[in-house]
Amino acid sequence: GNGKSPIFLTIFQLKPPGIRGHHGIADFTKASYLIHPELQKNLVFRGVPQSVMIRIVGILQQINVKKGETVVPFGSFSFGMFILLDGAAILEKDMEPFEVNDFSRDILSAHVTSAEDGKKLTELLRRSDSFGEEVLLGLRAQYEYSVTPQRRTVMLLLPRDQFMERLSGMPEVFTIMRTNFTT
Repeated sequence: GNGKSPIFLTIFQLKPPGIRGHHGIADFTKASYLIHPELQKNLVFRGVPQSVMIRIVGILQQINVKKGETVVPFGSFSFGMFILLDGAAILEKDMEPFEVNDFSRDILSAHVTSAEDGKKLTELLRRSDSFGEEVLLGLRAQYEYSVTPQRRTVMLLLPRDQFMERLSGMPEVFTIMRTNFTT
């Protein structure tokens, strides 16, 4: 929306433990600017209440990845969801022969190449693209692809464990996000 209406809801919904004293409307208005615009734009967060978005902000990490450094599956970063802020990266997935048609039809910019060891699906990720939603949301335990930057790349990381912690007792939020991701 225009970002104005949710603020009033937020005042009543957002009661972080341990915060005492008077919090005026200005504090909450400011809070809505803290939500990273790339997070707001990402489809997986569509329909997630502003108050929940503000809880997520505190656990976001900005990471810098060097060219050629593996981000996933065995990178040095926490498990979670990544959003590219700057740079470019290659996502590469090994394909089982039977899934090539279905999968490549789903990903518009994807290229399927044949390697000796079977088919690989390659996709170029740019600013605002994301990956790892399935790991963040507990739909997969592992990444089933690799992501490697083509040049120095800046990403936002939403770590899975802290995300689960912040949203414990909010199954409806997981339902919204899973539905967004799988449809």
